Amino acid sequence: MITKYGLIICSGGPHTHYLTGHDYMLSGDSPANAEQKKFVEHAVYCPAHGLDQVRQFYEKLTTNLVKQKSHKLRHTYTLDAVRE
Repeated sequence: MITKYGLIICSGGPHTHYLTGHDYMLSGDSPANAEQKKFVEHAVYCPAHGLDQVRQFYEKLTTNLVKQKSHKLRHTYTLDAVRE
């Protein structure tokens, strides 16, 4: 299913259940899974600034990690992004 925002929501359904023995939050086709999909879609897309809040969260998290994990080399800071 493609939402009005272009997000593709895939459901694993029987295949996921066959492989794991249970459905994950957004992978099933049961009424409970449909309810969870609606909840997640509302939580992400319905708040007026929901996507901005997500962006700000990751920007703040990334800035803090860079400050904590970077090392000064002369006049420059370096960060091993793959390791961190």
